Amino acid sequence: MVGVIAAIASFVVLGEVLVNTVSGASVLTSPGSEQVSCRTGTYLLYVESGTDLLSTGTGAISVSGPGGESVPLTLESTTESISRNGVEFSGQVGFAANHEGTYTITVRTPGTSLVVAPSFTTTASQNLGWVVGALVSLLAALTGFILLVVGLVKRSRAKKQMANLGGGPWGAPPGAPPPGWPYAPPGAPPPGWQPGPPPPPPPGWPYAPPGAPPPGWQPGPPPPPPPGWPYAPPGAPPPGWQPGPPPPPPPPAEPRWPQPSDKPPRPPG
Repeated sequence: MVGVIAAIASFVVLGEVLVNTVSGASVLTSPGSEQVSCRTGTYLLYVESGTDLLSTGTGAISVSGPGGESVPLTLESTTESISRNGVEFSGQVGFAANHEGTYTITVRTPGTSLVVAPSFTTTASQNLGWVVGALVSLLAALTGFILLVVGLVKRSRAKKQMANLGGGPWGAPPGAPPPGWPYAPPGAPPPGWQPGPPPPPPPGWPYAPPGAPPPGWQPGPPPPPPPGWPYAPPGAPPPGWQPGPPPPPPPPAEPRWPQPSDKPPRPPG
């Protein structure tokens, strides 16, 4: 926005300078002479359109410099036009002002109106600062506009991506998993997938191996044991034998007291 405003302001000032240069140019009615204050550069004699200033020869026009020296004239190959009070003038003759000062223009062809003004190239060079400023401001404005468009496009794409991922306009909160998390390995079912019912078993399933009982078979009661079962080894008690109570313990022996006839024990020695 600043670049656009600066570019507009520079072009307005530059246009005003050009307009003031043309509108402030000296007007000469021939025959006669006019003194013009010139800066260095190329100046043109603008004549009313349809008038041939050189029809009577180049001797009809003369230009003298600040020191009274004669200044050579040149025929303009490219015609520049200006407008004054609704009258269009075209540049036919030019001269080079090599020194800044007052130049005297004399026209001897009768009944001719002339405008003496610097050429467009000289006007631009004399206001080079404004020209450069206008171009730089225009370039800055174009660059700003391009960056603005690029930023809007990127922002629009980012919003669309967030909308496709289910995020809000301000993105995910801090610590949230990245979009698309958890990542599914190749071949994994899509999110929300539920397994369907298992397929029915094939006919004859389950397969029975050879010699297996038929489906629904239940084992019957065990056969009765053979007579005399269980077998007793030799010397084993008969069936139903129970051991009797243990015999009573013998009575305790009576204590023996020492007798006089007992010999005393021999001391160790």
